[in-house]
Amino acid sequence: MQGKITEARPSKSGKSVGFRIGGDTNWYQTKEMEIISRVGCTATFVPEPSDWNGQTINWANDLHITDDGPLQAPVQGAVSVPAPMPAPVAVAPPTTPTVETGKFGDYAPFISNVVAHAIESKLIVQPDQIEGWVRAAFLAAERAHVATTDEVPW
Repeated sequence: MQGKITEARPSKSGKSVGFRIGGDTNWYQTKEMEIISRVGCTATFVPEPSDWNGQTINWANDLHITDDGPLQAPVQGAVSVPAPMPAPVAVAPPTTPTVETGKFGDYAPFISNVVAHAIESKLIVQPDQIEGWVRAAFLAAERAHVATTDEVPW
């Protein structure tokens, strides 16, 4: 028997592979696991039925697989063209904190993260404890900012 392999998958036990060939509704079994990656190739074999638990298993004996290309031929004339690069995006320069940014300026995300981690770690258990953590985080952020500039903190 000969035909193109249209489908292949491992058996439930994983010890063999079932496959179908074009135009045939029967499944054929083989122990050659490589057939899973050979869908679209031509298989030549001798089918041999055997009984197992009241079912007929069609074994593919003397299996030979011919690499004759994929099951579906590529479209003729189709050319893959990469997409054009997107135009560069202008990046705004970093802004310096101003009075309009509020009491905590650019430190708000840092303070929020510190408080959130303290709550998650169960270091803050009462709402009245939040204020102390906010003040401490603000001071730490301010000192870190001063330490990264040429300013003297006193």
